[in-house]
Amino acid sequence: MAAVDDLFDKYYDWEVAYNLDGFYDRRGVEERALRIEGVSEVEGRTGTSMQPVKADGSKGMSIQVEGLPPDSKFVKPDITSGRWLAQGDQNAIVVSSAIATDLPGISIGDELTTYIGNKKYQWVLVGIYPDQFNRFAYVTFDYLSRKLGHNDLVSTIYVSTDNKDGASQNELAERLEEKLKSSGIKVAGFITRDTIYASIDGQNAFLISFLLSMAVMAAVIGGLGLMGLMSLNVLERTREIGVMRSIGAASGSVGSIVVTEGIIIGAISWIASIPLSIPFSLTFNAALGSLMMGQPLPFIFAIDGIFYWLAVTFFISIAASLVPAYRAMKMSIRETLAYE
Repeated sequence: MAAVDDLFDKYYDWEVAYNLDGFYDRRGVEERALRIEGVSEVEGRTGTSMQPVKADGSKGMSIQVEGLPPDSKFVKPDITSGRWLAQGDQNAIVVSSAIATDLPGISIGDELTTYIGNKKYQWVLVGIYPDQFNRFAYVTFDYLSRKLGHNDLVSTIYVSTDNKDGASQNELAERLEEKLKSSGIKVAGFITRDTIYASIDGQNAFLISFLLSMAVMAAVIGGLGLMGLMSLNVLERTREIGVMRSIGAASGSVGSIVVTEGIIIGAISWIASIPLSIPFSLTFNAALGSLMMGQPLPFIFAIDGIFYWLAVTFFISIAASLVPAYRAMKMSIRETLAYE
């Protein structure tokens, strides 16, 4: 979730995005939107889809390309290779790592040939940013709008609001849509940052639940192993238990010894797991992050997680020791002293 928050801060630093039903003058749309109470920033963009040409001459998967101001207040890219767009760039393009993966051998400074409709366009790759899920590219607004024949016209606007909560985003989005329509600007649809975040959050919640279930399964297997160990300990100490019972040890005392030993073993495993969790987590973060986002996930050591697992370990240790402890409590003095 820290990686998602970072992604949103860099590429979704707005509250509402509108797809316009046509192309409209950029300054006119931005000025109209800024008049709405609660709107703090507005940015118009234009975009289209295109197909890259691979080294073998075949066409690759479709790319969504968006033209925006290089000094956009809503995009703060984390460039892993090359640079971001600059004022005055003409055919410069910045692509996601998903696109770079689909075009093996391409590197910074290479020419990228694409088709928009039936027209061929040449781009110079200047930067790559980490995103393994979205086939998205950025170019300068002025250049793209001019090449598409819609000079200084926008098809999308992004809005930042004073209130950042989801309810306020939806309320302002509907109010702004009505204002734009009343001023002659048709809106095809809109989406809020909160809606996108909730969708990604739901996907991550499933992944986190799955990983947590694997961890719990491993803990249960560990508990079964502890139960077997404690049963073996009770069996090996049969005569010792008999001696204790013969000198007056109560059944509860014998059982508490077994449970206490199980808790101590669990506590030792908990202590050993803390330093071991760091290299394992770093390795897992790197693998999962590279698969999902093209770069390692940020490493955040959850202190509260240590104590959650202490409680889980304590519970499992007690549960795993109860059956061996019950067997020890039920042993008679005659059986234990006669055991060989």
